[in-house]
Amino acid sequence: MFEFEHFFRGAYSVNIGVITFKSGELSILLQQKEDYPSQNEIGLPGKIILPNEETEIALEKLMINLLGRNDFYRKQLDAFTAVNRHPLGRVVCFAYYGLIPFENIDETLLKNLHWEPLNKIPKLCYDHDEIVKMILHRFRKGLLRHPRVFEFLPTKFTIMDVIKIYEQAFSTKIDASNFGKQVLKSNLVTPNGEYRKDAGRPAKLYEFNKSAYIKDPKNKMSFNF
Repeated sequence: MFEFEHFFRGAYSVNIGVITFKSGELSILLQQKEDYPSQNEIGLPGKIILPNEETEIALEKLMINLLGRNDFYRKQLDAFTAVNRHPLGRVVCFAYYGLIPFENIDETLLKNLHWEPLNKIPKLCYDHDEIVKMILHRFRKGLLRHPRVFEFLPTKFTIMDVIKIYEQAFSTKIDASNFGKQVLKSNLVTPNGEYRKDAGRPAKLYEFNKSAYIKDPKNKMSFNF
């Protein structure tokens, strides 16, 4: 029979998968672990929640430490509670995913952090492969149902940037002409009069038209591909 104190033996952690669009690629932030028992293994960034610390405060501290800011889109996914998920004992993990424009990030990361393309994620420590599967599922779902793509695009972007994100997220080739027409027809983007050289020729730059989405949120995210 368990003593009463046994019910209070365990730990809690927060882990987050931060996704950005960097140099034309969807990428996720990964961390090379430095502490026992997973030194030099790769996983999602995370931290143990202190006994006197609220979960959201722990997450905010983690984000400040990783990226120098916490003012970007993030959402809690689920709690991962398998008894043997951590070799040192019972650790319940609260998993999140975040979206941030690369232009808002200081490119100088901590030495144990790096951006990995979504289609090249290596084997991860603990149960982080399982967490990443959920992150990608929710990420794709958000792209289809909400204007999540604009949470991590730069302030000024091309239609081809939008197309690349959907192609990489869903591992499919998109009819660029047809998809571009759908994006423009949605009124979610507005040309700002500027151009960027894209594949050797000038490409029109756009910005997110947030007011159009607020007026009609249900009928705007219906891109077919």
